[in-house]
Amino acid sequence: MSSEIEKIEQNLLTRKKYRDVYNRMMTDVFYRAGRMVKEARVSKGLSQAELAKKLKTHQSVIARLENSSANISLGFLDKVAKALNTRLLSPRFESLKEVEDEYDKRVYQNLRPVSKITMRLEESKRRISNARYVIPRLFPITIGSKSNK
Repeated sequence: MSSEIEKIEQNLLTRKKYRDVYNRMMTDVFYRAGRMVKEARVSKGLSQAELAKKLKTHQSVIARLENSSANISLGFLDKVAKALNTRLLSPRFESLKEVEDEYDKRVYQNLRPVSKITMRLEESKRRISNARYVIPRLFPITIGSKSNK
C-alpha cells in the first residue's frame, strides 16, 4: 500500500496546486517542530551548542531547526527528542513507525475517493468505447441511398 501511496503522492506533487498545499503544510510542520525543540532545549537548560554536541552536529543546524529554516527528517527529530530525553511527537504516538502508519492511513483515506472517481471514469470510458462499437451496428446509416416509398 505504501508504495502505491508514494506514487500517487509524487504524482500530486508534480501538479503546482497540490505542491503548493504540500509545501505550506510542511512549512507548518517544520515551524511547530522547531518551536517544540526550542522549548524542550530551554526547559532542559541546554544551549544550542550543547545540544548540537550531544547530537554530534553543528550549532547552526540546531539554530536552523529552531528557526524553521531547515528541512528536517523525522529521523533527525527522533534523535533530537532522545538527546533531550523528551517526546517531540504527539503523545498518542510511541514511535516514528506509528506516525508513518497514521500518515499512510490518512493519505489512503483521502485517496480512496480519488480512486473511486478514477474507477468510475475508466468505466465511463469503457462504456463510451463500447457504444461507439455497438451503436453503428444497431442503427446502420447508409449515406447516399434513397428510401422507396
